[in-house]
Amino acid sequence: AVSPEWRETLIGLAMLLVGISVDGPESVVTGAMCSDLCEECGLMGAVGRVVGMVNGTGILGALVAGPLVTWWARSCGGWRSVFPFLAVVSFLGALALLPLCGLTAGSGGRRLTRIGATACCAMAAAWLLLGSGVCG
Repeated sequence: AVSPEWRETLIGLAMLLVGISVDGPESVVTGAMCSDLCEECGLMGAVGRVVGMVNGTGILGALVAGPLVTWWARSCGGWRSVFPFLAVVSFLGALALLPLCGLTAGSGGRRLTRIGATACCAMAAAWLLLGSGVCG
């Protein structure tokens, strides 16, 4: 058994590792995506502004997410209801990005099949979590 002090320390270290694992790749992917987008549109001089707008939007989302998740937990049965809520929000985000997965002539139906399979899996997970009766 682990003492309460060590437990809190281990939880803090785990959260630090999760933050590093998420933020590092997110920054790299965002920068590369914005650079590719600007290159494709012929706006190489605007890469910094585009990266700033994308990161600023992400920061705004993070700012709103904390109070929204807390409100959801308070109004809908405690923290057990948060994960189904996050699953649905993630699914909606995936749906919002679906039109940006441009299907070019060379990509064929294989890419569409992967996108469809991912969307179906996300929807199935959301329905399973919501159907569990956690909220309501």
